[in-house]
Amino acid sequence: MAASCQLAILLTLTLVISLFQPHNLIGQETGKFAPDEQTFCIHYLYLLIGSYLISAIGFSFPESQSVSLSAQCFRRMMSRQELEAVATQFGIPAILLIGIALAPPDEILDIGHRFVGTCLTRLGWAAVMSICVAFCGASARAAYKARSQI
Repeated sequence: MAASCQLAILLTLTLVISLFQPHNLIGQETGKFAPDEQTFCIHYLYLLIGSYLISAIGFSFPESQSVSLSAQCFRRMMSRQELEAVATQFGIPAILLIGIALAPPDEILDIGHRFVGTCLTRLGWAAVMSICVAFCGASARAAYKARSQI
């Protein structure tokens, strides 16, 4: 649930910001990215990446029906020690993925630069990683909740 909410938020944020651009990022004739990509990067790239990560972290903490259902499943299947291990195994990657979202690997940037440009590669990478942060964070929250109920 957290990951799907994160996907909806990041698509909405990106579309709203791109609507405020005076020109489209994608040229009409060629399908290639227009020079306005540089302007977009200067003004909005870090705002969007920060917004993606903040909303992903926000989806990780609140209590929701999906977290409660996951906690019930975890509680039925695992002991307290196993739940501690699962909470750790989801919590550590959630934290590490935040750093990975901010600094994509050079290989990803090289491949993305060939197709869509460095700016949009960074944006896409941060979007995907923020979905992973929301998923791992919500899963860690469910395991922690199940552990506290035993």
